[in-house]
Amino acid sequence: MRLDDTACSADFGGSGGFTAPPRACPVPEPADGLVPRFPHGAPPLPRAEVERLLARRPPGHEDVGALLAGLLRDLSAQRASHVPGVDARAATAVLDLLAALLTREPGAGPSPVETSRASTVARAQAFIERRLADPDLSPALVAAEHHVSVRHLQKLFEEQGLSVAGWIRRRRLERCRRDLSDPARNDLPVRAVAFRWGFTSESHFNRAFRAAYGAPPATYRRRLRESRDPRTTS
Repeated sequence: MRLDDTACSADFGGSGGFTAPPRACPVPEPADGLVPRFPHGAPPLPRAEVERLLARRPPGHEDVGALLAGLLRDLSAQRASHVPGVDARAATAVLDLLAALLTREPGAGPSPVETSRASTVARAQAFIERRLADPDLSPALVAAEHHVSVRHLQKLFEEQGLSVAGWIRRRRLERCRRDLSDPARNDLPVRAVAFRWGFTSESHFNRAFRAAYGAPPATYRRRLRESRDPRTTS
């Protein structure tokens, strides 16, 4: 199996581990295997962190790695029958397992100070992920939870090219995008989707979603529906 973030890849060999190819892409296709591909922003981790961790060799035959490999094998075996709602939720499960697998692997080489700083950011991001639906989630709340000042937490995020508020918004938008892409939630109004993931202003959500994905949320959902309707593709 090869994990591919569309910019760089990592192979999952028969021995149960990842082997990173050179930075240059493309990478030759394996003779037999699975190649799950995902957008850069899909896993709930900074892009640089994903690329760094893909260069590691985490075990794929036990714990989270075994769960991920097993799920991908099952999905591959059932690829002939696509159920849109199930497909969307399966994709979410794959991305969540992928993030869990990557974050279980400590980086090779950073100093203890760097490791501590990265650990604080990772724990803050995990806390944010759990509290996305809370409209009161804020940089101040995240900082207080981790016993650091807002200024210090912001500095740690800035070292990875992020901001705390920006990360909260990005993860909320991604959760909303997944809900809007899920046919099982077609009857859920856009406004309800936004409020479900912590947004408190529909107009602000619409602007933020359009800036992130190139279309207002209602238009994004409608286009997906039309792309799935065989009558619109004949």
